[in-house]
Amino acid sequence: MLIGGLGRAVARHLAEHGACRLVFLSRSAGTGPEDADTVKELESMGCDVRLVRGSGKNRGDANRAIGEVPNLKGIIQRSMKTAAAPKFQGTWLLHDATLEAGIVLDFFMLFSSMSGVIGQAGQDPPPAYNVRYVSQDQALLQRMKLASAHGIKEPDLLEAVSAAILCCSKSEDTTVTQGDTFVGKLTIIFGLGTAIPLSSPESRAFWRKDRRMAVYHNSTKAI
Repeated sequence: MLIGGLGRAVARHLAEHGACRLVFLSRSAGTGPEDADTVKELESMGCDVRLVRGSGKNRGDANRAIGEVPNLKGIIQRSMKTAAAPKFQGTWLLHDATLEAGIVLDFFMLFSSMSGVIGQAGQDPPPAYNVRYVSQDQALLQRMKLASAHGIKEPDLLEAVSAAILCCSKSEDTTVTQGDTFVGKLTIIFGLGTAIPLSSPESRAFWRKDRRMAVYHNSTKAI
């Protein structure tokens, strides 16, 4: 997990809910202007923090990060790469590293852009208005406003993180196939509301004509 704005928010959330050790794998781990303060804050909450400088695309770095937690329980892949291939590669390397170490995870969470499901390129999942990366990028905020993007707040994101972890039940069938329809129960999409109704000619929501999102048209008000 990276120590970016979202990374810090998620790390605090995990520490507040009993995480004993957090390992951050990043090419710039420990060099960010707020990294030292973040580590001190998490340690004050009783959490052991390890920073591993390296790339999620490098097998050796992935193995080093995994090795920092003998009783590893979960992984959160939250890299913000503009290209999809490196993200896929990094995810598989982390997966392989846990298998090689004989670790059975309680959860393996992947953050992704909305484009992974509904086709919008270049957007982080979904925009969190009051988290640093988005809140300080005025150009991005303006594009979101023009597109009538709903966005989310930090508590919404953390609630989704908790839900994703709690949904990882080993005894439950996490996939359902009904005819030609495939349902993945462990996929959570949120933040698709709009500032104006989808029926409005002024709506610029790129997913308004996506059949999978037809339920949103049932509302006559902005959602």
